[in-house]
Amino acid sequence: MRWIMTNRILAVGLAVLVFGSWVGFAEGTTLKVPEDFQRIQDAMREARRGDTIIVGPGRYEGPVDIKNGVVLRSADGPEVTTIVGYRWWVVRLADADTVTAVIGFTLAGGRAADRVVYCSGGGAPRVLDNVVERGWFGIDCEGSSPTIRNNLVRLNKQGIHCLRCSPLVVRNHVTDNTKGIVIKDGSPRLRNNTIDLNKIGIVVEDYAVPTIGGSIEGANDIFDNHGYNLQNLVKVKEEGIRTSSPGLLSCEYNYWGSDCPDRAKFMGALDFKPWVDKEHSRKILSCPKE
Repeated sequence: MRWIMTNRILAVGLAVLVFGSWVGFAEGTTLKVPEDFQRIQDAMREARRGDTIIVGPGRYEGPVDIKNGVVLRSADGPEVTTIVGYRWWVVRLADADTVTAVIGFTLAGGRAADRVVYCSGGGAPRVLDNVVERGWFGIDCEGSSPTIRNNLVRLNKQGIHCLRCSPLVVRNHVTDNTKGIVIKDGSPRLRNNTIDLNKIGIVVEDYAVPTIGGSIEGANDIFDNHGYNLQNLVKVKEEGIRTSSPGLLSCEYNYWGSDCPDRAKFMGALDFKPWVDKEHSRKILSCPKE
Protein backbone atom coordinates (compact mmCIF):
# COMPACT_ATOMS: atom_id res chain seq x y z
CA MET A 1 0.00 0.00 0.00
CA ARG A 2 2.83 2.37 0.91
CA TRP A 3 4.47 1.61 -2.46
CA ILE A 4 1.21 2.42 -4.32
CA MET A 5 0.76 5.72 -2.47
CA THR A 6 4.36 6.71 -3.14
CA ASN A 7 3.96 6.10 -6.86
CA ARG A 8 0.72 8.08 -6.91
CA ILE A 9 2.48 11.02 -5.28
CA LEU A 10 5.32 10.79 -7.79
CA ALA A 11 2.85 10.66 -10.68
CA VAL A 12 0.99 13.73 -9.43
CA GLY A 13 4.26 15.57 -8.90
CA LEU A 14 5.42 14.72 -12.43
CA ALA A 15 2.12 15.90 -13.89
CA VAL A 16 2.45 19.21 -12.05
CA LEU A 17 5.99 19.66 -13.33
CA VAL A 18 5.00 18.87 -16.92
CA PHE A 19 2.00 21.19 -16.78
CA GLY A 20 4.08 23.92 -15.19
CA SER A 21 6.72 23.58 -17.89
CA TRP A 22 4.07 23.73 -20.61
CA VAL A 23 2.58 26.86 -19.12
CA GLY A 24 6.03 28.43 -18.81
CA PHE A 25 6.79 27.85 -22.49
CA ALA A 26 3.29 28.52 -23.86
CA GLU A 27 3.11 31.17 -26.57
CA GLY A 28 1.65 34.55 -25.72
CA THR A 29 -1.44 36.14 -27.24
CA THR A 30 -1.46 38.04 -30.54
CA LEU A 31 -3.27 41.36 -30.41
CA LYS A 32 -4.10 43.07 -33.69
CA VAL A 33 -4.34 46.74 -34.61
CA PRO A 34 -6.68 48.02 -36.00
CA GLU A 35 -8.81 44.82 -35.98
CA ASP A 36 -8.93 44.39 -32.19
CA PHE A 37 -7.82 47.88 -31.09
CA GLN A 38 -7.92 51.17 -32.98
CA ARG A 39 -4.87 52.60 -31.23
CA ILE A 40 -1.53 50.93 -30.59
CA GLN A 41 -1.35 52.23 -27.02
CA ASP A 42 -4.77 50.71 -26.26
CA ALA A 43 -3.46 47.31 -27.35
CA MET A 44 -0.32 47.87 -25.28
CA ARG A 45 -2.41 48.45 -22.13
CA GLU A 46 -3.98 45.01 -22.57
CA ALA A 47 -0.77 43.20 -23.50
CA ARG A 48 1.08 40.95 -21.10
CA ARG A 49 4.61 39.58 -21.13
CA GLY A 50 5.06 37.21 -24.07
CA ASP A 51 2.34 38.86 -26.17
CA THR A 52 2.85 40.23 -29.69
CA ILE A 53 1.02 43.24 -31.10
CA ILE A 54 0.69 43.08 -34.88
CA VAL A 55 -0.04 46.42 -36.55
CA GLY A 56 -1.61 46.60 -39.98
CA PRO A 57 -0.77 49.20 -42.65
CA GLY A 58 -1.61 52.80 -41.82
CA ARG A 59 -0.47 55.89 -39.99
CA TYR A 60 -0.72 55.84 -36.20
CA GLU A 61 -0.02 58.40 -33.52
CA GLY A 62 2.37 57.97 -30.63
CA PRO A 63 3.76 58.15 -28.11
CA VAL A 64 3.81 54.40 -27.51
CA ASP A 65 5.30 52.93 -24.33
CA ILE A 66 6.26 49.34 -25.06
CA LYS A 67 5.80 47.08 -22.06
CA ASN A 68 8.59 44.83 -20.90
CA GLY A 69 8.33 41.46 -22.63
CA VAL A 70 6.00 42.64 -25.42
CA VAL A 71 6.88 42.61 -29.14
CA LEU A 72 5.46 45.40 -31.31
CA ARG A 73 5.63 44.36 -34.96
CA SER A 74 4.20 45.67 -38.22
CA ALA A 75 2.37 43.24 -40.47
CA ASP A 76 3.72 44.56 -43.78
CA GLY A 77 6.84 46.58 -43.08
CA PRO A 78 7.95 50.21 -42.75
CA GLU A 79 6.93 51.22 -46.27
CA VAL A 80 3.25 51.12 -45.32
CA THR A 81 3.20 51.32 -41.50
CA THR A 82 4.11 54.57 -39.73
CA ILE A 83 4.02 55.75 -36.13
CA VAL A 84 4.34 59.52 -35.68
CA GLY A 85 5.00 61.15 -32.31
CA TYR A 86 4.37 64.78 -31.40
CA ARG A 87 5.63 64.79 -27.83
CA TRP A 88 8.65 63.53 -25.91
CA TRP A 89 9.20 60.34 -27.91
CA VAL A 90 7.57 58.23 -30.59
CA VAL A 91 8.23 54.83 -28.94
CA ARG A 92 9.88 54.15 -25.61
CA LEU A 93 11.37 50.90 -24.30
CA ALA A 94 12.05 51.48 -20.61
CA ASP A 95 13.84 48.90 -18.42
CA ALA A 96 13.10 46.34 -21.12
CA ASP A 97 14.70 42.92 -21.56
CA THR A 98 15.77 41.04 -24.68
CA VAL A 99 12.23 39.75 -25.37
CA THR A 100 10.98 43.29 -25.87
CA ALA A 101 11.14 44.63 -29.43
CA VAL A 102 9.90 47.13 -31.99
CA ILE A 103 10.12 45.71 -35.49
CA GLY A 104 9.30 46.93 -38.98
CA PHE A 105 7.92 50.48 -38.75
CA THR A 106 8.62 53.92 -40.06
CA LEU A 107 9.04 55.84 -36.81
CA ALA A 108 8.90 59.58 -37.37
CA GLY A 109 9.27 62.54 -35.05
CA GLY A 110 6.77 65.37 -35.16
CA ARG A 111 7.05 68.99 -34.07
CA ALA A 112 8.05 68.38 -30.44
CA ALA A 113 9.39 64.81 -30.48
CA ASP A 114 12.88 64.98 -29.03
CA ARG A 115 13.44 61.24 -29.34
CA VAL A 116 12.07 58.91 -31.97
CA VAL A 117 13.14 55.66 -30.26
CA TYR A 118 13.98 56.06 -26.58
CA CYS A 119 15.67 53.16 -24.77
CA SER A 120 15.94 54.19 -21.13
CA GLY A 121 16.87 52.59 -17.84
CA GLY A 122 18.55 49.21 -17.84
CA GLY A 123 17.85 46.20 -20.00
CA ALA A 124 18.60 45.24 -23.57
CA PRO A 125 15.55 45.43 -25.89
CA ARG A 126 15.64 45.03 -29.67
CA VAL A 127 15.15 47.73 -32.32
CA LEU A 128 14.98 45.92 -35.66
CA ASP A 129 14.18 46.65 -39.32
CA ASN A 130 12.77 50.17 -38.88
CA VAL A 131 13.07 53.52 -40.59
CA VAL A 132 13.88 56.06 -37.86
CA GLU A 133 13.65 59.69 -38.90
CA ARG A 134 13.05 63.35 -38.05
CA GLY A 135 13.93 63.56 -34.37
CA TRP A 136 16.50 65.40 -32.33
CA PHE A 137 17.68 61.91 -31.42
CA GLY A 138 16.80 59.11 -33.84
CA ILE A 139 17.62 56.25 -31.44
CA ASP A 140 18.52 57.46 -27.96
CA CYS A 141 20.09 54.93 -25.57
CA GLU A 142 20.51 56.19 -22.01
CA GLY A 143 21.70 53.45 -19.67
CA SER A 144 19.99 50.83 -21.82
CA SER A 145 22.00 48.56 -24.13
CA PRO A 146 19.70 47.45 -26.95
CA THR A 147 20.39 45.49 -30.09
CA ILE A 148 19.98 47.99 -32.94
CA ARG A 149 19.93 46.04 -36.22
CA ASN A 150 18.91 46.56 -39.85
CA ASN A 151 17.51 50.07 -39.39
CA LEU A 152 17.60 53.04 -41.75
CA VAL A 153 18.37 56.04 -39.53
CA ARG A 154 18.07 59.34 -41.37
CA LEU A 155 17.20 63.04 -41.15
CA ASN A 156 17.85 63.40 -37.41
CA LYS A 157 20.04 65.83 -35.49
CA GLN A 158 21.79 62.81 -33.98
CA GLY A 159 21.07 59.49 -35.66
CA ILE A 160 22.08 57.16 -32.81
CA HIS A 161 22.96 58.60 -29.41
CA CYS A 162 24.64 56.43 -26.78
CA LEU A 163 25.04 57.67 -23.21
CA ARG A 164 26.49 55.31 -20.57
CA CYS A 165 25.41 52.23 -22.48
CA SER A 166 26.78 49.28 -24.45
CA PRO A 167 24.45 48.54 -27.36
CA LEU A 168 25.13 46.23 -30.29
CA VAL A 169 24.77 48.38 -33.42
CA VAL A 170 24.89 46.13 -36.48
CA ARG A 171 23.95 46.34 -40.18
CA ASN A 172 22.27 49.74 -39.99
CA HIS A 173 22.37 52.49 -42.60
CA VAL A 174 22.95 55.80 -40.81
CA THR A 175 22.68 58.57 -43.37
CA ASP A 176 21.80 62.24 -43.88
CA ASN A 177 21.84 63.18 -40.19
CA THR A 178 23.64 66.14 -38.66
CA LYS A 179 25.70 63.68 -36.59
CA GLY A 180 25.41 60.03 -37.55
CA ILE A 181 26.40 58.32 -34.28
CA VAL A 182 27.32 60.05 -31.02
CA ILE A 183 28.94 57.97 -28.26
CA LYS A 184 29.30 59.46 -24.77
CA ASP A 185 30.83 57.53 -21.91
CA GLY A 186 29.71 54.16 -23.29
CA SER A 187 31.14 51.05 -24.91
CA PRO A 188 28.94 50.19 -27.89
CA ARG A 189 29.91 47.69 -30.56
CA LEU A 190 29.55 48.97 -34.13
CA ARG A 191 29.66 46.23 -36.76
CA ASN A 192 28.79 46.10 -40.47
CA ASN A 193 27.10 49.50 -40.57
CA THR A 194 27.11 52.01 -43.42
CA ILE A 195 27.58 55.55 -42.12
CA ASP A 196 27.52 58.11 -44.93
CA LEU A 197 26.28 61.54 -46.05
CA ASN A 198 26.03 62.88 -42.51
CA LYS A 199 27.61 66.21 -41.59
CA ILE A 200 29.81 64.20 -39.21
CA GLY A 201 29.87 60.41 -39.34
CA ILE A 202 30.78 59.36 -35.77
CA VAL A 203 31.54 61.52 -32.73
CA VAL A 204 33.14 59.85 -29.69
CA GLU A 205 33.20 61.91 -26.49
CA ASP A 206 34.00 61.83 -22.78
CA TYR A 207 35.34 58.47 -21.52
CA ALA A 208 33.83 56.21 -24.15
CA VAL A 209 35.48 52.94 -25.17
CA PRO A 210 33.64 51.79 -28.30
CA THR A 211 34.46 48.93 -30.64
CA ILE A 212 34.23 50.34 -34.17
CA GLY A 213 34.84 47.50 -36.61
CA GLY A 214 37.68 45.61 -34.96
CA SER A 215 37.82 42.75 -37.50
CA ILE A 216 37.39 42.19 -41.21
CA GLU A 217 34.12 40.38 -40.49
CA GLY A 218 32.82 43.36 -38.50
CA ALA A 219 34.06 46.18 -40.75
CA ASN A 220 31.90 49.29 -41.13
CA ASP A 221 31.69 51.48 -44.23
CA ILE A 222 32.31 55.04 -43.01
CA PHE A 223 32.73 57.46 -45.89
CA ASP A 224 31.39 60.44 -47.84
CA ASN A 225 30.36 62.33 -44.72
CA HIS A 226 30.44 66.07 -45.38
CA GLY A 227 32.78 66.95 -42.52
CA TYR A 228 34.68 64.39 -40.50
CA ASN A 229 34.10 60.69 -40.97
CA LEU A 230 35.23 60.23 -37.36
CA GLN A 231 35.74 62.84 -34.65
CA ASN A 232 37.60 61.74 -31.51
CA LEU A 233 36.96 63.85 -28.41
CA VAL A 234 37.73 61.04 -25.96
CA LYS A 235 39.40 61.70 -22.62
CA VAL A 236 41.39 59.15 -20.64
CA LYS A 237 41.45 57.82 -17.11
CA GLU A 238 44.73 57.59 -15.24
CA GLU A 239 44.71 55.10 -12.36
CA GLY A 240 40.94 55.16 -12.42
CA ILE A 241 40.74 58.94 -12.20
CA ARG A 242 39.10 60.92 -14.97
CA THR A 243 41.35 63.49 -16.58
CA SER A 244 41.07 66.11 -19.27
CA SER A 245 43.87 64.48 -21.29
CA PRO A 246 42.92 63.50 -24.84
CA GLY A 247 42.81 59.78 -25.51
CA LEU A 248 43.73 57.54 -28.42
CA LEU A 249 40.77 55.89 -30.14
CA SER A 250 41.16 52.52 -31.86
CA CYS A 251 39.05 52.11 -35.00
CA GLU A 252 40.82 49.38 -36.90
CA TYR A 253 39.34 47.32 -39.73
CA ASN A 254 36.89 49.69 -41.39
CA TYR A 255 36.43 50.93 -44.94
CA TRP A 256 36.94 54.69 -45.26
CA GLY A 257 35.88 55.27 -48.86
CA SER A 258 39.06 54.25 -50.67
CA ASP A 259 42.17 52.13 -50.32
CA CYS A 260 43.91 55.24 -48.97
CA PRO A 261 41.88 57.01 -46.25
CA ASP A 262 41.76 60.79 -46.36
CA ARG A 263 43.38 61.93 -43.10
CA ALA A 264 41.60 65.27 -43.35
CA LYS A 265 38.36 63.39 -42.65
CA PHE A 266 39.61 62.40 -39.16
CA MET A 267 39.84 64.53 -36.04
CA GLY A 268 41.80 63.61 -32.91
CA ALA A 269 44.18 60.81 -32.07
CA LEU A 270 43.10 57.73 -34.01
CA ASP A 271 44.54 54.32 -34.72
CA PHE A 272 42.75 53.30 -37.93
CA LYS A 273 45.41 50.87 -39.22
CA PRO A 274 44.84 48.40 -40.67
CA TRP A 275 41.75 49.28 -42.69
CA VAL A 276 39.92 47.16 -45.25
CA ASP A 277 39.11 47.38 -48.94
CA LYS A 278 35.66 48.11 -50.36
CA GLU A 279 34.77 44.42 -50.58
CA HIS A 280 35.92 43.74 -47.00
CA SER A 281 38.08 40.98 -48.41
CA ARG A 282 41.55 42.05 -47.21
CA LYS A 283 43.27 44.30 -44.74
CA ILE A 284 45.44 47.22 -45.84
CA LEU A 285 48.39 48.47 -43.81
CA SER A 286 49.49 51.42 -45.92
CA CYS A 287 48.36 53.49 -48.89
CA PRO A 288 49.18 52.05 -52.30
CA LYS A 289 52.15 53.70 -54.00
CA GLU A 290 51.14 56.14 -56.68
